Amino acid sequence: KNGIEFTRGGYIPSSSQTNPSTLRRVGLVCKNNQLIRLTWPVLDGFDRAHPHEQVLLSDISGCSFSFENNKKWFDSWRISNPEKAHPGAFKLHLALKSLGSAAFIFILPGDMPDDTQQK
Repeated sequence: KNGIEFTRGGYIPSSSQTNPSTLRRVGLVCKNNQLIRLTWPVLDGFDRAHPHEQVLLSDISGCSFSFENNKKWFDSWRISNPEKAHPGAFKLHLALKSLGSAAFIFILPGDMPDDTQQK
């Protein structure tokens, strides 16, 4: 699977929910020449196989993710160091048929690379 999944804060639940959480399980995946956002109605539910899908971009000619660990980038993330359960950042590489290529780096909280920390 060419994508990433994570739990994020900042979700505003509807007033009709009885036990609202501001956390949301989200994923980004590249498939069928599209960038798709996945969301699940619960964080840790039994029905993980049926997320809600929303197409964010269509007609892309290339899409991939890479993950930073100790200033090196990897095509996949495997937990090899138990003290570092998540990457320091992830990069989304996109190639759009009409606009060209771009890369977007998302630095993850609590694990900023040394050269971006404020002193």
